[in-house]
Amino acid sequence: MPCPLCLNNSTQLYAHAIQNDYFECLNCSYVFKDRNKLLEAKIEKSRYDNHNNDSVDQGYVDFLNRLILPLNERLHRPSKGLDFGCGPGPTLSLEMAKLGHDVKDYDIYYADDKSLLVEEGYDFVTSTEVWEHFYSPYEDIRRCWSLVKPGGLLGVMTYFLPEDKDKDKFNNWWYLRDETHVGFFNEDVFTFIAKELGASIEIINRQVVILKKDL
Repeated sequence: MPCPLCLNNSTQLYAHAIQNDYFECLNCSYVFKDRNKLLEAKIEKSRYDNHNNDSVDQGYVDFLNRLILPLNERLHRPSKGLDFGCGPGPTLSLEMAKLGHDVKDYDIYYADDKSLLVEEGYDFVTSTEVWEHFYSPYEDIRRCWSLVKPGGLLGVMTYFLPEDKDKDKFNNWWYLRDETHVGFFNEDVFTFIAKELGASIEIINRQVVILKKDL
């Protein structure tokens, strides 16, 4: 099964967990769910409708601050951003506005305004808990990157694979229980992505990565 992130055919079965097969790419290290088990769009959206992401939920705001705070430290004000995959309850854009940034919201299901997808239109783009949902990461990641101005930043939040790709930990990983999670990353995968994009990379922690587009 070809890797959906780098399109290489060098993949192998990685694990069988929660009644699904997961494959590993030997070229880029991406781990992904069997592409024959992906949800139809209508069902996928119904799962997202149940997500409890609310701007008045301080716990959720604290969660987003794991990206917001380091990103804000690297931005000049005023700056223009896009929250790519904002979900049903936009929050990050509101929090960034408090810090002096102008952020638009885009989501294929909840805020599908294609006019916002302006090539090199933003000083920064954020994707929080989005990339693990990508069905076509090769195209989707490049779409996110294309929106960033030269010198701009792409901030990503997604939980990294268990350290050392421990199979037992993977099989019992809570992140797999969400059936909309179909692709998984770690430092090696993000390093590969950065090289492919020609980006500078900062791995803030095992959940937050910031990519910079060179001038």
